[in-house]
Amino acid sequence: MARWLQDSYGGFRIVVLGPCKSAGTLAAVGAGELAMGPFGELGPLDVQLAKPDEIAVRMSSLDTLGSLQLLQISAFSAFEDYMTTLVGRSGGAVSTKTACEIAASIVSGLFQPIASQIDPYRLAEAERSRRIALFYAWRLNPVNLSPDSETVLDRLIESYPSHGFIIDPREAGNMFKEVIAPSDSEMAVLDLFQERVLDVATDSDSYVCDVIDEIEASIERESPDEESKDSSTAE
Repeated sequence: MARWLQDSYGGFRIVVLGPCKSAGTLAAVGAGELAMGPFGELGPLDVQLAKPDEIAVRMSSLDTLGSLQLLQISAFSAFEDYMTTLVGRSGGAVSTKTACEIAASIVSGLFQPIASQIDPYRLAEAERSRRIALFYAWRLNPVNLSPDSETVLDRLIESYPSHGFIIDPREAGNMFKEVIAPSDSEMAVLDLFQERVLDVATDSDSYVCDVIDEIEASIERESPDEESKDSSTAE
């Protein structure tokens, strides 16, 4: 969609008035102008994966890769603690090599059952999905990203702990060349569609409309009709 807007109009402006995550962030990367309201929030470029043995339930690729990273950090920390404790408490009677072998054996026994539950195919799928997001972002020719756009895209993909992490206007300003406030007319859209805009994160139903038609209809509903005016004048 972002590529089509670029090709059809030579560029486009995206206005973020509420939650705009994942695919929404990808669209924002392709926009020539980015405006964010007080409730606007982007999110990481994180692909949602189908959850095994579940129907219509999806999980974040960050969850899969984060599990492996946490396991690696925990295993290394445990190994280091066991090894240094063995050497220290033995008063030098246990050599470093022997302590390493004992620590490795203990850590292997503790973490092997956990590691065996990590599906390597799921890890590959998660990593592949994140690379897909990166490659799509590059193809959108992100003209509004900061000069070091490669670092920004890596940050959007690698540097956030969860799918729902909020990138607010101030933080977005560190990644995009220009993040401006919405115009008065764009904020009027928030007033008109506030419930739909702000509750989008919990509402699975998408909502597509012609904003101009909706605003005109709202004005007609709020304006008294001519007959009522004439009746009031006559009275």
